Amino acid sequence: MAGNVGPLFSGDGGGAPLDSERRPERVHLLLVGRIGTDDALVVGRLRASGYEIRIASSGEEGIALAEQRLPDLVIVDQELPDMKPRNLCKLFLRLHEHIAIIVVADGADQKDVARWLDSGVEDCVSDRTALVEILARVRRTLRTRGRDSGEEIAAIEVGGLRIDIDAYSVTLADTALTLTPREFRMLVVLARHAGSTLTYQRLLLDVWGETSQTNAGLSKLRSAMTRLRNAIAAVGNDPVVMNIPRIGYRLSTLTDRSVVGSVPEGA
Repeated sequence: MAGNVGPLFSGDGGGAPLDSERRPERVHLLLVGRIGTDDALVVGRLRASGYEIRIASSGEEGIALAEQRLPDLVIVDQELPDMKPRNLCKLFLRLHEHIAIIVVADGADQKDVARWLDSGVEDCVSDRTALVEILARVRRTLRTRGRDSGEEIAAIEVGGLRIDIDAYSVTLADTALTLTPREFRMLVVLARHAGSTLTYQRLLLDVWGETSQTNAGLSKLRSAMTRLRNAIAAVGNDPVVMNIPRIGYRLSTLTDRSVVGSVPEGA
């Protein structure tokens, strides 16, 4: 998958300061189905958090609104009057392959959630009444995409690495890196905390939305991290992703690579 795609997301994370004369663009959420039309409490809390909200009662209306203006995040309810939610998510992903989608699927079990995540959506909430959880998932997803409740930053730079969040692209020593969406999000999380060690559990939560550390979770984290490290190493060595044994990973530059216990190669 190409590392350079059209503009989509922007957010905080350590780039150039805002022009004091320019009002930051508010984060734009699109709610499709009952989560928007029937759950006034959810909508009210999201608006109170500073998000700009648009609501579509059907899948067709949701696609039309997204075509008019691409949202930072789409929340799709499993109950739609005109199409299956999986088909709608596919349409959103065709509209833009990196669009962030959270599905609200009442009663979904672990296998259902896993199938949703495998289909390309960002997250799945299994209880529409869990207001606190829904808000937390929204914040987490926007944070990993480089967006918060309204601040806007164009890029993150660490050593010779530049992450252009707005263009969804990564360059190292002026060479473009080809990353998957998951690898891109993982790199953004590491870059926003460059020089600090992020635990396995923190990375699993921020990148995959997993609240517990399992063997399966560690396996996919290590696999994704190996691909990311290889992509960086193929181009340069500043920065590198350091392995902190039995703890986690750190994105380090040449100037801070003498940390005791860090391992530059292997997982």
